[in-house]
Amino acid sequence: KEKREYSSQMRPTNTWVPQAQTLRVAIPRDLQDGTLGIDLDQFAGKPTIVLVVPNGPADKLGLVRPGDVIQQIKNAPCTSMSDVVAALSSPEIASMPEVPMILMREALFD
Repeated sequence: KEKREYSSQMRPTNTWVPQAQTLRVAIPRDLQDGTLGIDLDQFAGKPTIVLVVPNGPADKLGLVRPGDVIQQIKNAPCTSMSDVVAALSSPEIASMPEVPMILMREALFD
């Protein structure tokens, strides 16, 4: 049999799936209630977006998807849900009209 070589950007599966991506986003707050339009939960120990609220700020931004993992909010690393809660409730971030985040998008959620 012929042996195939795979680039570092591809995994051997039935279809070619890119590796995880890192995204920098700034989600605007809802003008009525200050929310971001995302629901979170912790999966595999990581703070993960499980729902992007239809017509909410994150949905309107068009860059955020269920399965995205929050790695950082502004300059605060986020490795757990408690890190996310602490960052979002800090006076500096709570007063921001847009919340800057670094997200990791796993290839499995494409």
